Amino acid sequence: MKKIFLFLLIINLTFAREISFEEALEIAKKNNRNLQIQELTVNQKKLEKNSKVKELLPTIQINSSYEKIENQYEDEKFNNSLKAKQTIFSGGEKYNDVKLAKHNEELEKINLYNEENYLRIKVLESYIQCLYNKEILLVYEKSYEDKEKELERQVEFRNLGLVDKTEVLKLESSLYQTKGKILEAKNNLITGNLALKTLLRIDPREKIQVKELDLKTIQMKDIVLEEDVKNTLKNGVQAKILNKNIDIKESETSKKLSSFFPKVSAEYSYNNINKDKFSGSFSGHQDDWEWRAGISFEWDIFNFGSDIDIYRSSKLDVEKLKLTRDEELDNLRKNMINAYNNIFTLEKSMESNRKAFETSLETYNIEKEKYENRLIDTIDYLKAEEDMMRTKVEYYNSKLNYFLAYEKYMVLRK
Repeated sequence: MKKIFLFLLIINLTFAREISFEEALEIAKKNNRNLQIQELTVNQKKLEKNSKVKELLPTIQINSSYEKIENQYEDEKFNNSLKAKQTIFSGGEKYNDVKLAKHNEELEKINLYNEENYLRIKVLESYIQCLYNKEILLVYEKSYEDKEKELERQVEFRNLGLVDKTEVLKLESSLYQTKGKILEAKNNLITGNLALKTLLRIDPREKIQVKELDLKTIQMKDIVLEEDVKNTLKNGVQAKILNKNIDIKESETSKKLSSFFPKVSAEYSYNNINKDKFSGSFSGHQDDWEWRAGISFEWDIFNFGSDIDIYRSSKLDVEKLKLTRDEELDNLRKNMINAYNNIFTLEKSMESNRKAFETSLETYNIEKEKYENRLIDTIDYLKAEEDMMRTKVEYYNSKLNYFLAYEKYMVLRK
């Protein structure tokens, strides 16, 4: 039965799709709905910017109307015109509309990049959980295999009268406990893989296997905290978002300033002269048409200071955003320092866990040999095995956490 199970397991793993972290990330980028929405938003803002630019150009309009007046003459009138209108001066309103639309487009591009960074960490956390679940399962399966062999040996010793029955029962009880932990680990592995597949938006029925992370990709020598902090606070993604929000508010404020100035526009039109049916039929002859040109001037010279109050309020909003930016950048500086320290703490912890695992593994091998020669009892053997398994998992987990901490720092640095 066991051989059949192992055969099915091997077949299952053989046909499973093996993916690396970078491959998983590319799949997520391709299928993630939030990224797709953000890309549409970028395109939308680009169209809005183009629309504002085109509003600086003249508008051309064609009009045609027919009017019939019921009186004793039954007059009929036709009106046709071709008009071109151009804003000459708007107090900077249209210019700031273009500037504002451009800032909004740039902000959404930055948000798209920021969303990709957020997705990277999200995929990595799910990916790491799958690796951890797989490692836990392998540890328990190896333990179960070793205990099965030892149980067979102890049963033989019991039949020969060399060991007490309680020793066999203790080992058998531990074997059943390990079997229960294997079932729990398998369930966690299935759950974790499903979470990753859902995040990647791939078929939940598809079998996947995650590859091990390569810690050699971590380049600690490239990290210089002072330079990283300086560059991030000036050119980092979060700094760009904060500064761009200020640019948007400043453009909105400048647009409100335009209400203090007059609005001037020019209009050119080519109109036909109205004709009724008794004065001659409507025709397209050039004598029936005339050119007209004019300039319109509009200026709100007094509104009890309402526009001034709105402008001043908007300027205060700019000052508030600048203070918020400074506060957020201070927090970013703190987060970068904490992330930097966390990397080195986990690096040292990983080294300590490695030594602890190597020591416990050597101890376990010694205790196992003693147990096989009946020099120690089952309790001592199981205690050594438990310590070895615990330190192995802790060491593996510390490597995963170290990789995650490094990636989080690199995302903060962008």
